[in-house]
Amino acid sequence: MANRRLGFTLMETLVALALSAVLLVSLAGASLAFMRTSSEADVSQRVQRELVYAAEAVEQVLKVAIDVTQPVSGVSEYVVRVVDKDTFAESAQPVTIALSGSILKVGSRTVSRNIQSFVIAPTGIAGVRRVSLDSTRHITFGKPVELSYAVNVVMRNNSAMGGSFGDSEPPEPPPLSPLALIDGPTVTPISTGPNHYSMMVTWQVEGGPVGGRLYFSGNPDGNVEIAEGLTQVTVSQSFHKNRTYSLRLVLQDATRTLIHEWSYKHP
Repeated sequence: MANRRLGFTLMETLVALALSAVLLVSLAGASLAFMRTSSEADVSQRVQRELVYAAEAVEQVLKVAIDVTQPVSGVSEYVVRVVDKDTFAESAQPVTIALSGSILKVGSRTVSRNIQSFVIAPTGIAGVRRVSLDSTRHITFGKPVELSYAVNVVMRNNSAMGGSFGDSEPPEPPPLSPLALIDGPTVTPISTGPNHYSMMVTWQVEGGPVGGRLYFSGNPDGNVEIAEGLTQVTVSQSFHKNRTYSLRLVLQDATRTLIHEWSYKHP
């Protein structure tokens, strides 16, 4: 009976090892590529979630905003005037949204530590602002990951959106009260000699303070300038007893004038 050969030859073993090595290298390359792709996807998803979270935090403030301003051009800091949720009036404390380094804060709350740039910009539509954020660069397997996110936000309390507050036009100033005398003019003689007197004229006006001029008997020498807010003047010209004098009090500001004329008989 012929002797049967057991085992593998050296050549067969080397071929098997070579094939195994090729297979293992292929599997390792595929596994590494899968890990790289998975890691990049994880980083992208994490960064995207953080951008969306930060944008939503900004959006919540802008939705109840009356107006948003940028105190310093080119600096990512914005001051947002908002409506108080309890009183429904403008809050005495505006909300500041600012980017410092890579940290974005809404008020005192940190909403992200991975922001490269942050902008709140007009859209060309009144009452609507565009919020744009860019993430910081993340390196994964030597490949940079940078993402951006942007959203338009309607400021519901802005006057352009029908709110009772506005930023486009300054509010109309309250109407000025009409100028009206509520007391006087009262003339008080001041003795300057046996038969000569000066004259003190006093009054009160509603709608002041205003300035003007007091005219005496049409004589320019007796006219007295009235500084703004004054309610009495003294005419230093001598007046005589038992004589009637004509006086005219003119009070005025840039848009209103009050003229009061009367006769005064010196006792």
